Amino acid sequence: MSISDAHSEAARRNGALSHGPTTEEGRRRSSQNACKHNFFASCASLPGEERAQFDALREAYSEEYLPVTSTEHHYVQEVADAEWRLQRVRSHMVDLQSKVMRETEQSSAEAFHHLAKDGPSLPLLLRYETKFERQYDKAVQQLQNLQDRRAEKRQAVRDAEQAERKAEAAAAKQAEADARQAEKDRAAAERQLIRDMIAFIDSPTPGELAEARAARLHNEPKPPDPEPAEPHQPLTL
Repeated sequence: MSISDAHSEAARRNGALSHGPTTEEGRRRSSQNACKHNFFASCASLPGEERAQFDALREAYSEEYLPVTSTEHHYVQEVADAEWRLQRVRSHMVDLQSKVMRETEQSSAEAFHHLAKDGPSLPLLLRYETKFERQYDKAVQQLQNLQDRRAEKRQAVRDAEQAERKAEAAAAKQAEADARQAEKDRAAAERQLIRDMIAFIDSPTPGELAEARAARLHNEPKPPDPEPAEPHQPLTL
């Protein structure tokens, strides 16, 4: 067995015997083990930081983005966390550079060069700064994408409702026009019926027609008798 294998096996056995911290203080310290440099602290503010300032920052982002869904609230929290941690990292960089300037009596540029060249702290802080900037940008992009999709859905609903209202208005207008035309047709039919009834009442009966025809025949003058034809004269040569 190699040294590496032996080390792994020992670690496995020791881990199997461990049941974790048994006291509240031990559990509290254990919960902070992953918070290296306190940049990834689960709580937004650390001792010495004003919780009210973080709450005001988060409230400002909430007023800007007006989150509605749980996911949007999550990304607003992510934006605020990233911004807060960026401020924390940059504050550490200022404190670190100020400390070197005090201890070495160097200028700010000399102190920065010294930190960048001779120590790991500044490069580490710069990496964390880049990391939190990416976290901030990603959270903002995700939040905007969510709200854009929600706005598109809301606009689609409004468009559908507007189209439905237009269709209902057009149908109501057509129904009103049909009703007016039907009323005109009914009135015209009634007028025609009245005219037909009057014409029917005023028209003579068959008996009256026969009597009128007989009267006309009786009153008509008789044609004169035809004149007698002259005798035919023979043709003489």
